[in-house]
Amino acid sequence: MKTLILLLFTVTSAWADCNKVFVDYLNCIAASTGDPTTGKALEVEFDDDFVKHVADCFDAADNNGQNTKCILSRANLDTDVFGPDGPMASCDVCRNYTADLRDKIFKSPESVRLCFREKFSAALGNDLQPCIREQLNDQTFTVPTLPDFDKSSVGFLDTILTDMSHRVMAYSRLSACKERFQSRYDKSSTCMANTAGLYPKHCDLTKTCKSSQVTSDCSASFGNTATATCKCLNIKRDEWNQQLNKIHDAIFNSEKSPTVCSSGVKAALGHWVTDLEDIFKECMPSGTISPGSTISSLSVSKLIEAGCIQAVSATSDETKANQLNAGFRMIRFVLDALNDRVTVFCQANC
Repeated sequence: MKTLILLLFTVTSAWADCNKVFVDYLNCIAASTGDPTTGKALEVEFDDDFVKHVADCFDAADNNGQNTKCILSRANLDTDVFGPDGPMASCDVCRNYTADLRDKIFKSPESVRLCFREKFSAALGNDLQPCIREQLNDQTFTVPTLPDFDKSSVGFLDTILTDMSHRVMAYSRLSACKERFQSRYDKSSTCMANTAGLYPKHCDLTKTCKSSQVTSDCSASFGNTATATCKCLNIKRDEWNQQLNKIHDAIFNSEKSPTVCSSGVKAALGHWVTDLEDIFKECMPSGTISPGSTISSLSVSKLIEAGCIQAVSATSDETKANQLNAGFRMIRFVLDALNDRVTVFCQANC
């Protein structure tokens, strides 16, 4: 029995040490992404390689209907996604809301943005933990406190915004292409999903940090954890899209009921209602929201209820209903673009 206890203690201690190795690896990554010079170089690569990838996966012009891929020119790729020529061209109010949200994210003081990064990272870790435990078949695994990967992003916010815009525009065109030209969509989407050869600087960084932080004893454990994390990030992306579908269905409920809408939206969001409430209270306390802002100072729960009254009413008007659907599509494209950022080191096929 003493031998068994000693063996269990040894195995548990080794697993704990390997968990620390995973944390050290993440900190190594963050030390580079959070460096002003290296962080900007990585961000520039993330956008430049995506732009080149789009050029490979889309046709730049209409070839008299003989195109084999979806069409997206460089000029259209550079279009302001928040403007009248972007994905929300048919929805003025959508552009107003998203532009206001963009400004809240990119023009807030660094202290506010840091708060959001920290709180969202913690909420994301909690959201991922059950999935990673299931993938590892280990109910004791705890997602570590994630380091700040964007520590110096204040110096290159314009690059981040440009990259987000490029990705949203590309995903918007893919979606529109799918509705009209399935074969073109199939070719372009398959091409876009193949990220081999992209992001060599990111790839080199992962190799460097793995080499310096991951010991041979923990190599297998590290590999399993990294694989599980990347898999769960993609699973969560699909779950978030499913949640968005449920929110859409709640708003367009057959009873035209704001109450049904409100309960459906809250059910779809689940724990994120409370998480978002805590994040906004912590990061944007009362008095920090500028007068006239379209971002309400109401609680998240009350904001959902108020939003449902307006949204459900809008579903009875064809024009407004189309605008709502444009807004939903935009949210989906933004989520996909954000997921790209979160999973960039998973996409770097080294």
